[in-house]
Amino acid sequence: MSHARHSNPIALFREQIDTIDANMIDLLEGRLRLAEKIGDAKRSRDLPIQDCTREEQILSLIRKRVQHSSAKTAIEAIYKEVFNQCRKNQRVNAPAITSGVGQFSTVAFVGLGLIGGALARQIRSRLPETKIVAYDSNGVPDNAIAEGVIDELRDDLLDAALECSLVILAATPEANVDNLLRLAPVLERGQLIIDVTSTKETICAVASKLPMKADFIGGHPMFGSEKSGYKNSKDVSVDEKSFLLTPTPHSSETSVKRLSNWISSIGLTPQITEAETHDTCLAITSHLVQLLMIALGNSLHSDDDDIETIAKRATLSGPSFRGLSRLMASPSKMWIEILQLNKRHVLNAIDRFQSELYDLRVAIANNDEKSIELQFETASRIHRALSK
Repeated sequence: MSHARHSNPIALFREQIDTIDANMIDLLEGRLRLAEKIGDAKRSRDLPIQDCTREEQILSLIRKRVQHSSAKTAIEAIYKEVFNQCRKNQRVNAPAITSGVGQFSTVAFVGLGLIGGALARQIRSRLPETKIVAYDSNGVPDNAIAEGVIDELRDDLLDAALECSLVILAATPEANVDNLLRLAPVLERGQLIIDVTSTKETICAVASKLPMKADFIGGHPMFGSEKSGYKNSKDVSVDEKSFLLTPTPHSSETSVKRLSNWISSIGLTPQITEAETHDTCLAITSHLVQLLMIALGNSLHSDDDDIETIAKRATLSGPSFRGLSRLMASPSKMWIEILQLNKRHVLNAIDRFQSELYDLRVAIANNDEKSIELQFETASRIHRALSK
């Protein structure tokens, strides 16, 4: 029996893999335990959980030590997942915050649509003792309480916000500005108000000019969907996503640190940037992408096409087009507001894109392979940077 087993090369290789796996399991368990201890040390020093510099050092070591390119790519991918799991363990095993810089014992959502709903679900999952109240001028869905996502519904904006240590403006961009104007005169010192609007310059400029006792920090969680409404919030992936913060003159250093720690405690990664930088980058990486998919979708048909003809053409699309085609279903009303608020940066992004596209057109028309190759290589550097 033993001879038969070892005459089979597959069985022999599997025995060797079993030995390696046993060692790897012990080593990975040890790594996770050490990561938890590092997480405790970071919390005691008010440091963020994710350390991008440290992760890049490890990936750089992999690139130097691993000889075969295919193995190098695979091991990098495995280690990125190891980093991810270590960060999750650090957050899951973090002690519940009952006092200090991370405490927001009561959180008010002003607007409970897709983003507000997804964020409320994340708070409930990670910090279940937090009291969550909600107000929405369009009405808060009754099932938000039935599902245990929020604790109380309020039918008055001030009633919802006055008792809460953290107020989250999660309505439409215009409504968020209006609600900030109503809340600024009445919120007290020690309270913090943030928003989740996908453009930051307008609301941050408004906040900067208001006489306020409470602190205000602009915010933008980097998750979402082409769908809208609270009912779709359960399908939004939130874990490990970035939460961009744009401080204002009403943002004390203590509040920024307090909010950053709280964001980490609910499984997101805080990133601090300036409002103009945010809007410039989002105009290219988000708003322009949305407009490109609308334009590409419209380019599939002419005025005399019927829906069957258009659908037949769409079936010939590749995975890239299909993956992004969900953006064609995005609600126009919301995007009209976003585009108006970020008009200057969006128009600049369109002009830059048109220039790049024209250069590609000229290169193709002239059979200029070197120019095409150069443009591909330039873009690939961006991809490599994002993949780190």
